[in-house]
Amino acid sequence: MNENPIFFQWIIEAPLIYLKELSYKAGISPNAVQPLIFTMDQEQTEPSRLIFPSLNCPRPEPWLLVLGWLIQKQIPFHLFLSKTQNDQFISIVRLFPQIDNRLLVLIQEICQPHGNEIREISHRIEQAFAMLQG
Repeated sequence: MNENPIFFQWIIEAPLIYLKELSYKAGISPNAVQPLIFTMDQEQTEPSRLIFPSLNCPRPEPWLLVLGWLIQKQIPFHLFLSKTQNDQFISIVRLFPQIDNRLLVLIQEICQPHGNEIREISHRIEQAFAMLQG
């Protein structure tokens, strides 16, 4: 049986204006940021996606840098993990990650001047999720 391989992709979804700016700052091609809905008059606040791995974002470091900056700047975003086959989504799951110590250390290394801020934001996120869980 000749099956096509299944791939996993990480997706950040955030307002277009922020993803474009932060992706550019991280050295990612502007073509990597894709609006969810394409229109002639694209609103800068409309949601868009940055997908790793993808043709225009093949390396994890810049993608993680964008994620770190979104956290640092407290910009609202969603994080998804998708499963694709033949360039088609098979499934997509929205994640509510708890920033554990290993991820926190990695993000702090990427965004070194703002390490304490990221730790504080992580703590606030944990508190918020604890409150939501009851």
